[in-house]
Amino acid sequence: MGFHMHLKAVVVEQPPQDFDALAELFAEAYDRGFPTDEIEDLIHKDFFQVDTLCKAASPDEAGELVIFGGAPVHPPAGSPEPPFVVLDPDGVRAAAAFLASSSFERLWETGGAAVAERWGWPEDEIRSAFESHVTGLRDTYGRAAALGLAMAKHFSF
Repeated sequence: MGFHMHLKAVVVEQPPQDFDALAELFAEAYDRGFPTDEIEDLIHKDFFQVDTLCKAASPDEAGELVIFGGAPVHPPAGSPEPPFVVLDPDGVRAAAAFLASSSFERLWETGGAAVAERWGWPEDEIRSAFESHVTGLRDTYGRAAALGLAMAKHFSF
């Protein structure tokens, strides 16, 4: 499955709170493929740097919600799997509001230097890749917030 983060909007009454239910939810998603018509996003490799962009531009804690924000759902003891994270609907709305009010230019001005120094590519290529990530997250969180949904997050390392 690689090194990535997968976000998936879930119904408020049904956000899985146990590890096995979340594992099943994401296993079904991987079996059917990506992308779909569901409210979800997938970021390969770069999600740590997207977190850097969001946190650097956030005057409050809303930027911290976008990537790693939410309640951890830990695997059974002894499991090598990382925890899942579930962000409640209020957190989804706060993350969506932050992304809607933060232009990519603002994100790049405040956190872009820290992101760009990790890559050996021309800056315009780096900016383009990260602008695409932010656009996808803005859409995903905006759609989920409009419907009052929670967000389940799976990290694969």
